[in-house]
Amino acid sequence: MTWKWNKKDADLRQLNSKQTKIFSPREEVPLLQHRLEPEEHLDLSGSFFTGRIPESLGNCLGLKSLLLYMNTLEETIPVEFGNLGKLEVLDVSRNTLSGPLPAELGNCSSLSVLVLSNLYNVYEDIHSVRGESDLPPGADLTSMTEDFNFYQGGIPQEITRLPKLKILWVPRATLEGRFPGDWGSCQSLEMVNLGQNFLRGEIPVGLGKCKKLRLLDLSLNMLTGELLKEISVPCMSVFDVGGNSLSSLIPQVLSNTTTTAYHCPPLVHFESFSIESYNNNPSRPAPKAKMEHDFC
Repeated sequence: MTWKWNKKDADLRQLNSKQTKIFSPREEVPLLQHRLEPEEHLDLSGSFFTGRIPESLGNCLGLKSLLLYMNTLEETIPVEFGNLGKLEVLDVSRNTLSGPLPAELGNCSSLSVLVLSNLYNVYEDIHSVRGESDLPPGADLTSMTEDFNFYQGGIPQEITRLPKLKILWVPRATLEGRFPGDWGSCQSLEMVNLGQNFLRGEIPVGLGKCKKLRLLDLSLNMLTGELLKEISVPCMSVFDVGGNSLSSLIPQVLSNTTTTAYHCPPLVHFESFSIESYNNNPSRPAPKAKMEHDFC
């Protein structure tokens, strides 16, 4: 399947693969000629795409959200994504990605939600929303309900320093190396899940500046050192550092009666991050196609 994007006069503000006819690999696909606008939201999740993520997506400078989760995409996250200065949401979880995380993502100054792996099943029962008849021959549902993103190396500090980052979600993704020590001002940071990896070192005192942090999961890593009282931020609701080699008492989290002065954000459920779901069009056919697109 080939989609080609050209900068013509048409105005496309949202493309959702669940609301667009998806052609089988043997069908001729018409040329899509659209211009990506700043309000663009590109949702290609759950579409049985295979192959590598096209570098040409980095030319879509107007993208605000890019959802590629629940496919079987391979190889690395393109460094060209660093060109997407307006990107706010990026979800590439539940694929088979590998390689190092590109430090170039630190150039995405508007990025607020970054989901690189996800142990939660967004669609608990995929049969209930697709149905057996809608599945392509030989479709592997395991790849749709498990996360096989296994990266090499750690989290670049260019990512943790992102000024608008609210959610960083990368559990059980074989991350290794030292735990990031530079989290910038982290004035927006609300949820960090780096659990079940191989990160080592100490939990930095800089996380104490993240006053809006509601969830911190660093469980089952190789962290050492003391838990400093500065980590006790006022908005914390979930704090999990089990399965490490940390010492000292767990910092006391302030009671909820004191959090209103800090304008703590409400605790969000992870499933609500998805912009769209299969329920928008459960009868859409789901061909298995290689992702060989020329975008923008």
